[in-house]
Amino acid sequence: MNREEKIKEFEAKAKEYFVLAKDLQRQLDELKSEPVLDIGKWYIGYNDGCHYLTVWNKGSDTYGFFEGYWGYNWVFSDDIALKLRPATPEEVEAALIKEAKRRGFKEGVRIEKDLHDGMECKLIDEDFELVDGMLLTDFGDCIFYNGKWAEIITEPKVMVNGYEMEQEGDIIKFGCARFYKEFFIETLNKIKWLNNSSNFQDVNSDLQNRNIDSIMLDSGVEITVEQLKEIVDNIK
Repeated sequence: MNREEKIKEFEAKAKEYFVLAKDLQRQLDELKSEPVLDIGKWYIGYNDGCHYLTVWNKGSDTYGFFEGYWGYNWVFSDDIALKLRPATPEEVEAALIKEAKRRGFKEGVRIEKDLHDGMECKLIDEDFELVDGMLLTDFGDCIFYNGKWAEIITEPKVMVNGYEMEQEGDIIKFGCARFYKEFFIETLNKIKWLNNSSNFQDVNSDLQNRNIDSIMLDSGVEITVEQLKEIVDNIK
């Protein structure tokens, strides 16, 4: 191979190496620009004035908060991810507690299943804390885990004389009428006792077939025994 041929060969190789080096540099730049985020971890930040608090899922659909709204299908690109930082446990906990209260999780609410043990339960407190990714009550009931919220059981409405039953502590309300909850509990227990014929063995048998079906309040409002049962069943 003469001198001219060697020069052409070296020039061709140099051009080839230049193209290869340029491609490697491009790949290196792309690698450096990729967000270094952990899948399944919470991240927080702003982009174009919008607030994010979401779990990173490598750009795929994920759950969390966008502008304070909870959702399961948030998607954010690498350029947005670069503007996020790891969220503190306190930031995540505060957002989840706020969402839990918005959804109606509180003392007395029944949920279809505890997300920790899978059992139906009734919440006996409403102080929440985030532990190992689970939002728990002080009693240990789990209402949130891994992006999923427990389902609240919708209690049937109890109506008397056109008014829906409301409870404030020990007070039961129907419109402007107010009663201590013990009134309904004790009244129902007395009616059950009176309607139990075995409690009247020495009484004329004809009288044993007479049952109390309803009571009349001083206001003239009638409450049936079935309504009493519904009221007592829904007392917290």
